[in-house]
Amino acid sequence: MEQQQQLGLRFQMVHSFKHDLQRDLSPFEKSSNYKSFLGIIYGSMTTGYLLQFLGATVVVLFCLVFYRWRQRNLIGPKYWPMIGSMLLVFGNYQHMHDWILDFLEGSRTFRVQMPFRRLYYCTVDQANVKHLLDSNSINYRKGHGYFTRMEVLVGERDLNASFLMRRWTASEYSHSTTADMSAEALKKSTCTIARILSQVAFEAGIVDVQELLRRASLDAVGKVALGMDFASMPNNLRSDWPREHMEFCTALDSATEIVMKRFIDPVWELKRYLNIGEEAMLAKHMKVLNDFIYNVVSDRKCELDHFHGQIYDLAQAYRATAEGEWCGDWDVETFSFVMTDRIRDYARLLTSESLNELPYLHACITETLRLYPVVPLDPMDIEADDILPEGCTVKGKKGNMVFLSPYAMARLPAIWGPDAMSFNPQRWIHGGKFVPESEFKFVTFQAGLYTCNLKDVIYQNCKVAAAILGRFFEFVYGGALNHQPRYRMTSTLVVENGLKIYPRLRD
Repeated sequence: MEQQQQLGLRFQMVHSFKHDLQRDLSPFEKSSNYKSFLGIIYGSMTTGYLLQFLGATVVVLFCLVFYRWRQRNLIGPKYWPMIGSMLLVFGNYQHMHDWILDFLEGSRTFRVQMPFRRLYYCTVDQANVKHLLDSNSINYRKGHGYFTRMEVLVGERDLNASFLMRRWTASEYSHSTTADMSAEALKKSTCTIARILSQVAFEAGIVDVQELLRRASLDAVGKVALGMDFASMPNNLRSDWPREHMEFCTALDSATEIVMKRFIDPVWELKRYLNIGEEAMLAKHMKVLNDFIYNVVSDRKCELDHFHGQIYDLAQAYRATAEGEWCGDWDVETFSFVMTDRIRDYARLLTSESLNELPYLHACITETLRLYPVVPLDPMDIEADDILPEGCTVKGKKGNMVFLSPYAMARLPAIWGPDAMSFNPQRWIHGGKFVPESEFKFVTFQAGLYTCNLKDVIYQNCKVAAAILGRFFEFVYGGALNHQPRYRMTSTLVVENGLKIYPRLRD
């Protein structure tokens, strides 16, 4: 009881003291001295915070300058803490291959620091290429990092890594029947291109030859792989160009561009989870691709069921339904000088044996593929730490990758001589015969265990198209003479906005 009285008395004393203090300070608060006093306090506090901010800024700038000063002798893109070289990579993405070439002119191997302390290595050294693709190829493969990004397009990892699957693909596409079938399908498409080019030449017009070749490739692939004629080529120049199957090609191109950006985008998985940005667009493109493929497979199953098992594979289905189809009658324009019959007769003469007797044509195609490889940049995962023959140490940390750059290799004088940037088919001709270079120097088709299974088929198809078009036409570039065509960043090397040319009939 006494303690409660004491506490109550103390509370009254404190309350009375507070009331008296406020009463005494009221005149002072209204005076100018009080305001001046507060101004001094706030001013000193503001000055103190400002000095602290300026001091922190100076320290940060000094650390950044010192951080970059330590990289003064670095061969490769400079990097910042946390984000690495991401800003430089994004800034140079549209001309990535030439940006890489600039660094490789000073060193045949360099590394790029990416966010989250991931490392990308890029090399063009021949000893390193042999080490990656042959000597120690088990440590460098299309692994988890590659398939995490590309699985939406190339399928599951186990299927692609299957040795039996690779053997089956190699045996099927190296078979003479498949090669001849591919050549016959391409002859039809190439003759259609020749007819259109004849009309363009007569009118002294211009045409996008890249679009024509893309449509021809789609028709040829449809014939060989699926036994179907997509009919994506127009009948003549003035008719409407079919669009039925070109949505598939457009969706495939767009999806490939988006997937390739995953290699430099550190938050692409978050975008995919939230379904925002380019990942949302990728989902729409993949729906177009999947619907197209499922419809084609469904149609082919119905056709095969109609034959009651007599046709047991797509290749025989094509041979049964397309026998002699390519040389049928076409509608010929009223241009007297368009020698459609001569083009078709010439195409009939092109066989595997006759094409193999054209070493200079083979050299021209090889030189073209050297300067403009189909796959200009080839990524591989690093399974474990390793030391490359050149001496560079690579770390097998998750997310680290090594890139081969056939595009850069073809332009380095240290590898191909002083005329590396020039188109010179004669470099492949010795004694009147075609003499190939080392597969670790000319890596357009990769090398070692990873050599492309379709190499011979690709060569034969290129020879068919080049022999027909080169026999009857001359081509003049339709762009500005001082303007270098720009490529589009995707998994393959394609010209941005198409390749416009003026075709001219040969005498």
